Amino acid sequence: MDISNEPLTGPAMAEMLQQHGIKPYRCILKRSGEHRGCYVADFAEAGDQWVGKRPEDAWSAKAIDSAKSWAARIKAALPGAKIVFTHENRADWRPGCPVIAAMIVFRWHPAAAAADKRRKRSRSTASAKAVA
Repeated sequence: MDISNEPLTGPAMAEMLQQHGIKPYRCILKRSGEHRGCYVADFAEAGDQWVGKRPEDAWSAKAIDSAKSWAARIKAALPGAKIVFTHENRADWRPGCPVIAAMIVFRWHPAAAAADKRRKRSRSTASAKAVA
């Protein structure tokens, strides 16, 4: 994928996450508001018809991983990603209160990620020279 100074669109970010085995229900890039410039990735079991509707429609929604788990995967997949906010919906009427939807708000920019990668590479080269 081409790394430029422009942020990726939400669908392009969703595609990038999918290449790393992370499959969001949807992903958007916020262009205004409190989280302007952040990506919002929503997670729910694929095909759950209740997503975006009333909670009463979620009686049979399948359990998914926690928001904390999704956030860790995003940080591992995207160097330089900063998690801004996480939220999850739990089915508190079911035994164990499983997570049925999660939202991760994160900031990531391709140019910053490339710079972070270069910094890490130069640090590892410097430490290798110090050992030699």
